Amino acid sequence: MAKLMLIKEAIENGKNVLDNVAGMYDSAMSVYGAFDGATEFEQRNRSLELVIVNGTEHELRFNDEHFDSGTWFTSPKPLNIQSGDVSIAFVANRQGSVLTGVTGGMKYEIVGTGKYLLMGFTNPQVGSYKNFIAVGGNDRTAQWAYDNSFDDSVKNEYVDGYHLTCTLHEGSRTPYRRMQYAINQLE
Repeated sequence: MAKLMLIKEAIENGKNVLDNVAGMYDSAMSVYGAFDGATEFEQRNRSLELVIVNGTEHELRFNDEHFDSGTWFTSPKPLNIQSGDVSIAFVANRQGSVLTGVTGGMKYEIVGTGKYLLMGFTNPQVGSYKNFIAVGGNDRTAQWAYDNSFDDSVKNEYVDGYHLTCTLHEGSRTPYRRMQYAINQLE
């Protein structure tokens, strides 16, 4: 419960959760072990590290994905994010693709609420980073989240009893960018 409180505080203060909650990045990365072909990933074009931070009292359950271009380099781990925990995924252009980046969206069920967390991301070959975060019903899809990604500005919204943020960071231990999506349940 103490970790959940630290996550909630970091989200509310606009801080990078992985860098401001002691041991959070190492804990999240421990589920991976060593990357197979990590040097290949570093050579991938326009890759992203996606971090989902669960500051709610509910489990977040992976529900849907959409890629307009690119693919998972490593899918989100864990797929089901417990209260006060994080999940990290790595996305990149497809092997052998020419002049493409990575663009897409994700959808997580906020278990027990009938609501869903929707996140969009883009790092195209031509153009700029874009992101999106929202809470919606089951009628919204991961593709809808991608379609609504509109710029790389900080997202800081209060929706349906949740505080949602999306921020873009330099990777702290990797050569690519990090998009941090955070959901915090309001009291």
